[in-house]
Amino acid sequence: MAGEMSVNRSRPFTIFVEGNIGSGKTTFMNYFANADVHILSEPVEMWRNVEGHNLLVSSFILLSYISTFTNINLFSACFIHTRDCVSQVKSYD
Repeated sequence: MAGEMSVNRSRPFTIFVEGNIGSGKTTFMNYFANADVHILSEPVEMWRNVEGHNLLVSSFILLSYISTFTNINLFSACFIHTRDCVSQVKSYD
């Protein structure tokens, strides 16, 4: 049928929730905690301790840290997203 999408069941359906820090992404994701959804959260605690350095806070205070934080954020998302998932749906905030 025209307009139908084929579904690849070998990989889970992925939902990315985008928003600014503190905008409620994790709170929104918690609504799906009881469903068969694998919730992948941002590793905020890791960002707060990068070899003893709080990169999250530094990215707000010092503009020179923004690109470093952006790169670590992207690397974190790729690392977390490529882990094995047992659910048919996974979500990352």
